[in-house]
Amino acid sequence: MGLIIPLIVLVGFAAIIIWVADWTSGGRRYTALADLNRRLASGEIEQAEYEEKRESAGKIRRHHKRRQKAEEAK
Repeated sequence: MGLIIPLIVLVGFAAIIIWVADWTSGGRRYTALADLNRRLASGEIEQAEYEEKRESAGKIRRHHKRRQKAEEAK
């Protein structure tokens, strides 16, 4: 009975760590594109610059997907 509370606390800390890791890695994948969209909408950048940067971000994303597939195939 004395080990139940420490076990619950340990599981809680583990859940928080997993949540934070998931939040930080998942949120950053789309932040650049969301920021780019926001900058275009607010007029900070022109359409040409937006298209250039969006294409560049797409190339990076495709490269990462190819690398992930190659690692999964190993």
